[in-house]
Amino acid sequence: MALWNIDDQEFGSHHFGDTIIPVDVLDEFDVLLTFTFRDVNGQLVLAHNCAVGPGVSRYVACQTNNTTVSDLKSGMTSIRSALLKRPLWIIDVAADGRVQRTWRFDSEKDLPRIIPDEGVLLNTELEDAIRSDTRLARFAKSGSAGHVVFAGAPVDGNHTIDAGFYGRFWQAADRLYGAICDHLNAKHEPLRLGMTEESSYAVDIKIASHSQPEQMFEVNGEDGDKAREAFDHLMSMIADEEQPQSSTLLVKKYYQIRQRLGSVLELVSRESASIAVRTRTNPTIRRLSSKLVQARLAAIKEFGYPYRQLSITGELIGGFVERLKKGVPGFWIRVRPVNEEETDFRGSVDSDAVLKMDGIGFRETVTACLRIEASGDGQTYTLIDIERAADDAEHVIR
Repeated sequence: MALWNIDDQEFGSHHFGDTIIPVDVLDEFDVLLTFTFRDVNGQLVLAHNCAVGPGVSRYVACQTNNTTVSDLKSGMTSIRSALLKRPLWIIDVAADGRVQRTWRFDSEKDLPRIIPDEGVLLNTELEDAIRSDTRLARFAKSGSAGHVVFAGAPVDGNHTIDAGFYGRFWQAADRLYGAICDHLNAKHEPLRLGMTEESSYAVDIKIASHSQPEQMFEVNGEDGDKAREAFDHLMSMIADEEQPQSSTLLVKKYYQIRQRLGSVLELVSRESASIAVRTRTNPTIRRLSSKLVQARLAAIKEFGYPYRQLSITGELIGGFVERLKKGVPGFWIRVRPVNEEETDFRGSVDSDAVLKMDGIGFRETVTACLRIEASGDGQTYTLIDIERAADDAEHVIR
């Protein structure tokens, strides 16, 4: 669309800064069509192209959050829904990103000019997927955080899920979700389960605020982003055949998460259930057979899922000459990942690794392999391998 004259007075006071630098380009064709950027206060802003002129692009923009951007990318919300927030702005941006003119937008009659019709998604590929999959379309409209379908023993011949299994699954999943929230510093809002209209054994999972339990997934801002991140980890741990490294690391690092996950998988395994899952972040259907559920549970029980080892790179700040127990040499390694909180690992040293510590001085950067072992309500670490790393080696936990 070509530029049009805007009669309203320009709004000189805004928080966009002199130059707009995209954070995430969601769609482009010759010019940026839909993207995000941060204003001078660090607030995430969503911008959508509504007109193009000589050397300038016109965008409608509003504040947004990572949850809304995620829903746009997955086709779970339309561009119109993502933009219908106040205040709305019109921004003219030069080809080099400089902000030329801005207006506050308050005219409802001009909305069709600047915002796509309802149902228009980020790109045609997402629209084709929604049109070709009625179940996916229902899920998108539901507003649910996740959609789980059970098969096997908990579902009878009338496609009805056993009420006892339903309740136990909710309790176990919510406890696991709470443990994940604790370690991500996310506020634990309760999971709420509800039967879908699609069938009696398909379950919608939503996240509800304690203060507004009737409004599902109304957890906004940074709290909402963290809640969604924790929920995605939950569903990945339960249903993904191959999990992202970030989810695997949470299970490996934290005994409570591993214990809670074991409870969920033990329940599903005992009922010989199979699971299919959609989430808003990744709505592609993912299935985990009862056989794979049993294998995952066995791995947790035997190895501490999926291994009972951590590989870390950090600074050796103490240990060996210090004694955790009489005659047992110890170690103390501090890991400082970039832009993350530091983590200390302490424990004993396996007899086979004692000689490997000879000659390694305190404050040196090392790469070490730790064995994870359950201990009461927590876990302990035993160093089984260690070697020097370059002083500038990145601190990591794997």
